[in-house]
Amino acid sequence: MGGDTSGSLTSSTRLATEVNLHNAESWAEAMQAIGEFESPEQAEHERLETLRAFREGRVTVETTADGEIRGMFLAAVNVALVLTEDDFSWYTLRAEGSRRFVLGDDPVALFDPSQPEKPGGLGFGTPRVETTLPLSPATCLLLRQEVRGRLGELGVGDASVRQINLRSYAHAEQCIWGSRQLDVATVRKDAKSDRDLLHAVRRRDPVMWLGREVEGESNVLEFEGHAPDGVRRQRRAWVNRSRR
Repeated sequence: MGGDTSGSLTSSTRLATEVNLHNAESWAEAMQAIGEFESPEQAEHERLETLRAFREGRVTVETTADGEIRGMFLAAVNVALVLTEDDFSWYTLRAEGSRRFVLGDDPVALFDPSQPEKPGGLGFGTPRVETTLPLSPATCLLLRQEVRGRLGELGVGDASVRQINLRSYAHAEQCIWGSRQLDVATVRKDAKSDRDLLHAVRRRDPVMWLGREVEGESNVLEFEGHAPDGVRRQRRAWVNRSRR
């Protein structure tokens, strides 16, 4: 039994491909760098044809099993640095009531309790974001940034276990597992009866931001955000170039 969620790998890969195809300048530079096209005009023609085929479904983006595994290790060093910083806490949550933790087929769930409607993806190192990973029916790992990092064990009641289980349900691709049929059935029942909470703890697909310099304002970059829903967002940010 599990939640009806789309695969994050597929959506993010498609989004990255579409963003790249929309960026005419970077596409032309990349194609000329590898000697694929001799002129910007030829590269632009091919870009538009590829973008049209991509939108019509005649071009697909896929990866092999080896590629998926390799992709996880590419970011391993950066993730490890974040998780071991002094302001990062590791807690073991111990279920003290009648409920037990369940495990989803995408077991790591991220949730921002302070801004449940915040658009865009969430990361391990984002302030206030909680990362949960069930380890057994009675224990769950909780990671979060705090003013002072610490290690600890916390006892939690049924209400906390219920919410964490809904996070696991909402992040699952196809199924969830439990040590008892009752545990899995209870989570599914909770998901059907509390749609608001299920929506609040849902997976957040990332928004990809492309930045460009603003003419006449050397310390300002203008960003365009490309969201999975197709909506584009604009944002400006001040940049301290002395730190580059």
